Amino acid sequence: MQFRMTTDLSRLRVFVAVATAGSLTRGAAALRMQQPTVSRAVAALEAELGVQLFERRARGVALTDKGRALLAAAEPLLHELDGRVARALAEPDAPGVVPLGAAEVLAASLLPDAHARLLAAHPNLVPYVLVAPTDVLAERVRAGALDFALVMHVRRGEGLGVRPLVDLPHRLVVAADRAADRRVLARFIGSREVEDPGNRQFPTLDRLRRDVPEAAIAASTNSLSAHKAMALAGLGVAILPEPFVRAEIAAGSLVALYPDEPLAFPVLRIARTGMVWSAADRAYLEAVDAALADALAGEPAAGAR
Repeated sequence: MQFRMTTDLSRLRVFVAVATAGSLTRGAAALRMQQPTVSRAVAALEAELGVQLFERRARGVALTDKGRALLAAAEPLLHELDGRVARALAEPDAPGVVPLGAAEVLAASLLPDAHARLLAAHPNLVPYVLVAPTDVLAERVRAGALDFALVMHVRRGEGLGVRPLVDLPHRLVVAADRAADRRVLARFIGSREVEDPGNRQFPTLDRLRRDVPEAAIAASTNSLSAHKAMALAGLGVAILPEPFVRAEIAAGSLVALYPDEPLAFPVLRIARTGMVWSAADRAYLEAVDAALADALAGEPAAGAR
């Protein structure tokens, strides 16, 4: 039998207290309520659900089979509700941890600025960042191990909410001293196929092939730092977030191909469907929004000012 959810959560709380205490009297004491009030709440819940939850005995009460089934469902429900309420009401300056995930491309290019902003405004908050492939981050978010994750692409699935934040500008770059070497221009450093072997859409490679038809993926990695290192070493052409290569382009060690053509990819925030954001989460997301705004405006990171 499936229980119909009661609209009065206070009755469920009374039921759990009585079931845990094994007595209407002890349950009432734990709730700091009068015993007749507790008895009426239990009776009303039994009437609403249409089942008997307790067997009344001389020295207390015992759960029926239906009562045990309801207890198994009600305890985690109330625990989750209490946790959500506490998270929603927590003060952002209280000591706490923000567990989040990020694709490496964002962890290296965006999060240093976001961390600097968060710590300047809320020094007691500690961001714990898991850097991993997108599919791993999505599963951790679904399981509740991470509050949210920042990624560049994701396979949508049940229980996962996806919100686009901004389109982050990227640059197609090559080592300055190899910018005229057609062999180097023909070697594209890929990334998306590492996490999605079935992926066959590479818009940036298609753009490169308009000028270098023989261009092909010569190496692949989902590490942003490795992309930049390989490009600086003259091993090929890489597509990287503009904030991450801004200094190298300004210094002349990297050259941006097609500087007048916009290249942008969406930054996505993924979270559990129905996620209740804690004050710490909201503080971190505000820092992320500010860091993204600076990235779009071409401003230096907050920690570098």
